[in-house]
Amino acid sequence: MPRDMDGVALAKYVGEHWPHIFVVVASGAIKPAPDDLPDTARFLSKPLDQRLVLETLREHCAVK
Repeated sequence: MPRDMDGVALAKYVGEHWPHIFVVVASGAIKPAPDDLPDTARFLSKPLDQRLVLETLREHCAVK
């Protein structure tokens, strides 16, 4: 990733340009505010819980 872009910035960029794409941002160092991510993105704190990752993907990436 470019030095001026982190995962939150990338999620915003994707949300603006491709709003149909669901993004998962994971970090153990930061916790974005609710308005920092687009509606099509979810944040997961590290260490990741396998069940939460699967639940998030199932909930938001289901074929519709």
